[in-house]
Amino acid sequence: MSISYHVVIAEDQEVSRCCRAELEELSFTVTECGRNGNLLLETIGRERPAAVICAASLSGVDALGVMERCKGQNAPLFYVTSPSDLPAIRQALLEGGADEFLLKPFDARFAATQLAKTLGIPQRQKPAALPRTLEIRISELLHRIGVPAHIKGYHYLREAIRLSVTEPRQYQAVTKTLYPEIAQRFRTTPSRVERAIRHAIEVAWDRGDVDVLCSIFGYTVNHRRGKPTNSEFIAMLSDGLLLEDLSRTAV
Repeated sequence: MSISYHVVIAEDQEVSRCCRAELEELSFTVTECGRNGNLLLETIGRERPAAVICAASLSGVDALGVMERCKGQNAPLFYVTSPSDLPAIRQALLEGGADEFLLKPFDARFAATQLAKTLGIPQRQKPAALPRTLEIRISELLHRIGVPAHIKGYHYLREAIRLSVTEPRQYQAVTKTLYPEIAQRFRTTPSRVERAIRHAIEVAWDRGDVDVLCSIFGYTVNHRRGKPTNSEFIAMLSDGLLLEDLSRTAV
């Protein structure tokens, strides 16, 4: 009989969506309640979750207040998120009952995996035998290249590649269609999306594994030609994933 663990997420819609997808991949059951501290307390009292992922700043009652009211023998694990890495904020949250502090933007896959390990969820299958969603494949590819998961450009790149693979005709025009779509999803501007992706590529090119970069980008990895443009980078990775799918279906 399989063991089911319940997680409650009190976060923005986009963060909740990413966390939910990764948690459900690991057989968690998930309840979302938005960034509302009072609703979070009601949900915790009603559903007795094993863990909570919540923003430090919540309407009504903030994360510190929620953790204070939940102190006791059956209190859930608390993973608290914040866009600020000020030592005073981090220390206050950890001393207030947080089991983990997650600096935004964070890698939802890492958070879900860490939570599974902490709760002792048994890994009945080898990772290679598990089904890999497109998002997981993209994340693995970006990690191999050397794009750090904690920078905004990582998340924008992951979404750009996903859209380019799933809807290639609609998002061929990077500046006109792709950047505005990503900006809308992450509540930012197209110019910020473009700059963050460019920064992510620069970091990967300066610090990434040259052998991995050469295996993917081939002749483009040389000092004379320089780094690929955003469009080239997204197109190369998207085409690689599409070709991988085609080779699978051809076998």
